[in-house]
Amino acid sequence: MIINPRFEYDNKIRLNYKVKYISGSDEVGRGAMAGPIVVASVILKDGYNNALIRDSKLLTEKQRESLYEEILENCVSYSICEYNEKVVDKLNPKNTSKNGMIDTILNLSTKPDLCLIDGEDLEIDNYKFLKIIKGDNISLSISCASIVAKVYRDRIMNDYHLLYPRYNFIKNKGYCTKEHMNALREYGILDIHRLSYRPVIQVKEKKMSFNKQNNLYQLWINSKNVNENLKKELENYSDSELEVAFNNKLEFGTAGVRGIIGAGPGHFNEFTIKEVTIGYARYLIKNYPNDLARGVVIGHDNRKFSKEFSQLAAEILTSFSIKAYLFENNDMKPTPVVSFATRKLNAIGGIVITASHNPAEYNGYKIYDENGCQLIDSDTLIISNYINDIEDILSWKYKADNDFLEVVKHDVINDYCEMINNLQFYKNQDRNNFKIIYSAVNGTGTEFSPKLLRSYGYQVIEVEEHSFEDSTFKNVGNPNPEFDKAWEIPFKYAKKHKDASLIIMQDPDADRIGVAVNNNGDWIRIDGNQTGPLLIEWKLSQMKLNNTMPNNPALYSSFVTSDLGDRIANETYGVSNIIKTLTGFKWMGSEILKEPERGLNFVFAYEESYGYVIDSSTRDKDGIQAATMLTEAAWYYKTKFNKSLIDVLNDLYDKYGYYYTHTINLNFSINEIKSKVEPIMKKLRLENIEKFGDLEVSYVEDYLSGLYNMPGQNLLKFYFNEKSWLAIRPSGTEPKIKIYFVCVDVNYDRAKSKCDALIKNIKDFLDIK
Repeated sequence: MIINPRFEYDNKIRLNYKVKYISGSDEVGRGAMAGPIVVASVILKDGYNNALIRDSKLLTEKQRESLYEEILENCVSYSICEYNEKVVDKLNPKNTSKNGMIDTILNLSTKPDLCLIDGEDLEIDNYKFLKIIKGDNISLSISCASIVAKVYRDRIMNDYHLLYPRYNFIKNKGYCTKEHMNALREYGILDIHRLSYRPVIQVKEKKMSFNKQNNLYQLWINSKNVNENLKKELENYSDSELEVAFNNKLEFGTAGVRGIIGAGPGHFNEFTIKEVTIGYARYLIKNYPNDLARGVVIGHDNRKFSKEFSQLAAEILTSFSIKAYLFENNDMKPTPVVSFATRKLNAIGGIVITASHNPAEYNGYKIYDENGCQLIDSDTLIISNYINDIEDILSWKYKADNDFLEVVKHDVINDYCEMINNLQFYKNQDRNNFKIIYSAVNGTGTEFSPKLLRSYGYQVIEVEEHSFEDSTFKNVGNPNPEFDKAWEIPFKYAKKHKDASLIIMQDPDADRIGVAVNNNGDWIRIDGNQTGPLLIEWKLSQMKLNNTMPNNPALYSSFVTSDLGDRIANETYGVSNIIKTLTGFKWMGSEILKEPERGLNFVFAYEESYGYVIDSSTRDKDGIQAATMLTEAAWYYKTKFNKSLIDVLNDLYDKYGYYYTHTINLNFSINEIKSKVEPIMKKLRLENIEKFGDLEVSYVEDYLSGLYNMPGQNLLKFYFNEKSWLAIRPSGTEPKIKIYFVCVDVNYDRAKSKCDALIKNIKDFLDIK
């Protein structure tokens, strides 16, 4: 066995100082100009030794990743703290690092007898310290802390790379490289850049074009109706931040109105709630003058101010003599429950205060019609016109009328749970040996899915760090099941519970689910283009087995969703009514509404973005429905055939061809929508593109002018041979462009190779780094 000299160093420290527990602390990210500083402290188990361990900067990324879990498993205790760019700007990098070391040491579950620190002087009452210059390459404990902090921070920066690929954070990790500086100058300053860092200051000073003399700014800063917190934000805004706050206005997108919480009409705040609710109230009075007593159901998620915003929306509706329903104690509720309640109570509409899977700094406002469907664009345009008629929202006053306020009875919740229960094909079965790990990412699902799944007999292990209401998502990072960061803690639970078969993760408002499958000891995440076909195969096979397939069954999916699920439904189960829609469940809901006149019967609806409806009692994505049905499918396949969902998916690929799918997000600042997003779409439309690399374009569909008797949507779709295609569209909820790739071939390697080449060619064509 090779003895690491750093191991020997720590042992000498223990002997010389006559101590048992020594901690090592180190930080990463101090010199970066974007992203957080991460600090880690560890107390290693006695005897732990690995010859590879040294200063994290001297290891490859692959080596660090391989050591990360091993180190954590060999700790008596460890603590990791993350400090974002705002904290770094406020305290400066050095003080942030020192505070971080103090915080992580105090957070250790075992008190160290001696704390080894890499190059810093620290003091904590009743703690002993030893400062070691270049300690990350001398002490094993500090080296391990260095590796843990480095891997933790690198994963954060890799997630930021998915959000902002043009800055290439996957390579530079936020540090000041030539490439990073070029991106900063060309594409602008992001929220994650440190505004106190000299290169960022220099770029910011060159881009100033807005100041506090602006009339609209003066109206806000001087209004007695703008609270002091918002005014303080305004005073602290830079000119570029003021541009975002006042040169933009939040508008309806794919799923309602969403924006970053903050001051000004370009941010989401109480005046956004007032404007949209006033516009919606006037829309209801115009369209339902004799039905206002039917009311509007209002729910909210766990986000910052969601509860206050939902209460405000209810009060404003009552001021117009419109009944408003709130859930008991105005507690948070999943989005699909609000859709269900709207239908169950025969209300004229519904409101959900949510930003779904967006980052923590966002909130939003989603509106349902009387059928529990999201309002489509023709309706939101009318509401927008009413909003534009409001002359001075800052001075607008209202008087709430509690006579028009009502609480949603618990019977509605019971009816929803009974609907979920009836999704099962095999009730009252022995399922105690089937274990699920569940994450609510600190959102609304925690009240429903784990309790329901336990009631069906499954073992449910809740991720405790994700099981309480938290608007900051501090244990999650980005609360989107599509991103790696959210999965870190659930995968730790998976290592502990090796006999678990599934990890189910819902987003904060529980309308989406992410899934990971235990496939012979390897945990594999599956995306929406895989989960959807699995659910379709399961539901339709069981309906066929039980002879419950309705006449004229109909399946709904969006134009940017893989065709695999459509083919399963059509080719194997005879579902001839495959109805494709524009992106967003509002379009599926509006099509489902037409079923009676068309003589159709619903069987399934889904999108690639992790959204599914299995029972149309809800008319919006329902992660609780999906979790229930997918869990039963996984239990059945394992119990009856000893197959995992990955095995079943591979069976489908053997039958229909391998579908390799991928999505790229090109992120922009709000100010870049006109200067960069629109030119990209224009270029794709104007150039006669015949091929991307070796793939010849068979034909192109442009949805902007309206295809298939649908409203226009800024979406282009390029078709190739062998059922492969790519689609590109600007997001309707964030300043980004989404590019969807679907490549089909006889096996994984060929399909992936085709997709990789296509990704490279579209990036080259659009000059994307």
